[in-house]
Amino acid sequence: MFCCQNQIAQHPQEDEKVKVKLELTSETGHTDRDLTKAVANDITAIQVQQRTNEAGSKYKSFCYGIFDNPSELTLELNKGYLYKLEITTVVDAKNRIATTTDPSSGLMVIRQPFTLTGSGADNRVQNKFIYTSSNYLNYISQGYTALPNASGSTYSLYNRPTTDRYYGVAEDFLADGAVGVKVETKRVVFGLKYEISGFNEGVIIVKLASAPAVEITPQSAATQQNLFTFNGSVYAVGEWVSDFYSEQIAYTVTWRKTDGTEVEVAARQGEFMRKKLYNLVIDLSRTSGSSSVEISKENGKLEGAGDIIL
Repeated sequence: MFCCQNQIAQHPQEDEKVKVKLELTSETGHTDRDLTKAVANDITAIQVQQRTNEAGSKYKSFCYGIFDNPSELTLELNKGYLYKLEITTVVDAKNRIATTTDPSSGLMVIRQPFTLTGSGADNRVQNKFIYTSSNYLNYISQGYTALPNASGSTYSLYNRPTTDRYYGVAEDFLADGAVGVKVETKRVVFGLKYEISGFNEGVIIVKLASAPAVEITPQSAATQQNLFTFNGSVYAVGEWVSDFYSEQIAYTVTWRKTDGTEVEVAARQGEFMRKKLYNLVIDLSRTSGSSSVEISKENGKLEGAGDIIL
């Protein structure tokens, strides 16, 4: 996942600095996005940790940064130390994630997953690295995200938000004069699209565990697609970028008719894999008690996945 020098530091020197240029890429073959040239509404967060090569040494927070313009990313590291970088990008984050504005600086303050632990934590979008051992981006490797509610003045927190997200990690690279490090970020999402028959009134409500409810109308059904970021795990950092990563997720499908009555179409659990687009096929033409639901894997920008039939 990364390309750099990977030797063991013998004589770490905090008084001697090394400037390292950081280059972000997205996984080849699945998207043409260049995260180093992110569009204006994307947000990228970077967490850097440092350790020595001494036996039993552990990584400690070194610096972090929150960027909406990551075109020039240069780190100043201590020569001879080993470093770990974690990077995450949320596509269209400024429109998808709850934000406020810092009254003193006018800078955007963005909420989870870009919040930090520690006193004096500063999660403003500053387009620079903040060198501190006191603060840490605590949700950088998890789905936990603040999505604005309809009013825009409040927000709700979800472990599987409806966001398009990338994550990458580079570990144990040596700051020894190398001019750069390249980190490949991978898409940590799955998607749903919809094919619904016998649907001419009301809304279909699809609710995945720990995700916001998604509503489909007769007008939107043919073209609507929704992406979901995985929950991830604080206990297995980076696991969610595995090619075979999946989560078992409970979900319900409900038909709310125009008169307000609700029909439960399905309540099940299924396996959802990274980079897969699933086609949710629902037949409402039968009686309410026997309506069928099928989820199939569909080719598209995400890889094909297969059908799930309810």
